Amino acid sequence: MNPILVIGGLNLDILGMPQGHFSYRDSLIGRVRMVPGGVGRNIAERIARSGDSVQLMSVLGGDGFARLLEDSCARLGIGLDYALRTHESSCVYLAVHDAQGDMAVAVNDMGAMRLLNGAAVASLPRDGFSACVLDTNLSEEALSEAARHLNVPLAADPVSCEKALRLVPVLPRLAAIKPNLKEALFMTGKDSLSEAASALLDKGVNRVYISLGKDGLYCASGSERLRLPPLPAPKAPATGAGDAMTAGLVCAIARGYSLQASAENGLRFAAEHLNRMAALAAEEGEDHETP
Repeated sequence: MNPILVIGGLNLDILGMPQGHFSYRDSLIGRVRMVPGGVGRNIAERIARSGDSVQLMSVLGGDGFARLLEDSCARLGIGLDYALRTHESSCVYLAVHDAQGDMAVAVNDMGAMRLLNGAAVASLPRDGFSACVLDTNLSEEALSEAARHLNVPLAADPVSCEKALRLVPVLPRLAAIKPNLKEALFMTGKDSLSEAASALLDKGVNRVYISLGKDGLYCASGSERLRLPPLPAPKAPATGAGDAMTAGLVCAIARGYSLQASAENGLRFAAEHLNRMAALAAEEGEDHETP
């Protein structure tokens, strides 16, 4: 199978996880981790871990963070043949989670992503990829150019409500879209899950997968509608679980899986990510135990 192309964010994640009660405007006791992240990069990691070949087109800064990110991609087998390089600061995502592991507040500094513009996307080969994933850290110009230029199935992750609107002009070109419920309702102006899915299909998207977090996944295509529960997984920071789901979906779509089979693959990838994050957290806890 040809490589899967991912075009999107590559940044350093700084993640805070409180050990006890969560409250705003307070200094919380807990743990802080610095890990490679970014929606595009997280999706590419899960694709690479599945054994599929993947290329990531993103922006690498000119600082120590960039060297850390590049080394991490090399270890995982994520290709950076199409990455852009700049002397600017690397992109950074800062998130604080609540006691349940859900993101409570986050700040992202993705200014360097403006360099991944339409001209950069137009420099890519038109085909030779089994599928392409787009995240909306890309500008509307870059997304439109990807829809025009690339002759491969396109899948998109909206990332946030505000950025999701950048996808509206390219919806007719999408083989799949994976918003969460809030993003799906915001994009369509609808009041219910089923209405939002139908509205996205009416705009030309081939398959719609709406992530419901702990309530699983709703998916739709043509006249088919499915709602699947999540797979069992331990409590762990949820950052990256949605990206893992997107990776599972696109790996399945690249292989021509059915709507249900691709949805099941997405849920499996998300559960595997949460298990891995829980295991890492447990290891860190053991490392910090007092003798």
